[in-house]
Amino acid sequence: GLPMGIVQLEPQRKPLATTINGEPLDGVGGVMNDLVADARGGVYFAVTGAGVFYSNPKGVVSQYGDSVAGANGIILSPDEKTLYVTNGPVVVAFDVKADGALSNQREFGKLRGGQAGDGSAVDDQGRLYVATGASVDVFSPKGEFLGSIAGPQGLHGTAFGGRDKKTLFAIVFYGTWGTGSARNRVIAIPT
Repeated sequence: GLPMGIVQLEPQRKPLATTINGEPLDGVGGVMNDLVADARGGVYFAVTGAGVFYSNPKGVVSQYGDSVAGANGIILSPDEKTLYVTNGPVVVAFDVKADGALSNQREFGKLRGGQAGDGSAVDDQGRLYVATGASVDVFSPKGEFLGSIAGPQGLHGTAFGGRDKKTLFAIVFYGTWGTGSARNRVIAIPT
């Protein structure tokens, strides 16, 4: 059996989305990288090399964004009215419409602590935290750069957790990519 408090879920039998405009999703010209689900039952996902996509709850996929081939870390604001996506050295923001569609693409902020954005998180006050490869850059809900939280080289994902949701966890890659020495570890950063 599983340890107390752990529930084993049955795997989903039917994929939510497999095609866009009749073509397989895996043929859109990139690598599916990050995703975030919304309260409506839809999923936004970043495809590095192709852009930003949304699958509505019925599995209909739409593509959004202009010049966002570097799409990676993707997260919704706490009120789900703004979607943030890293695009290389910048963060792009979109307004989210009631049906999940995206509009008003704009540059939200420039990353300063590393080379390119990756996994992102938001806190309960709407501040955005973006892994940059060597740090976590922090932005206000208005896009003001608030500073960088230094981290080890290879820092590529973030999430809040702990009892008070004030611990920032991060994934750190080390070793040589594509070899047996490639590893990841999780670190905790008190905030």
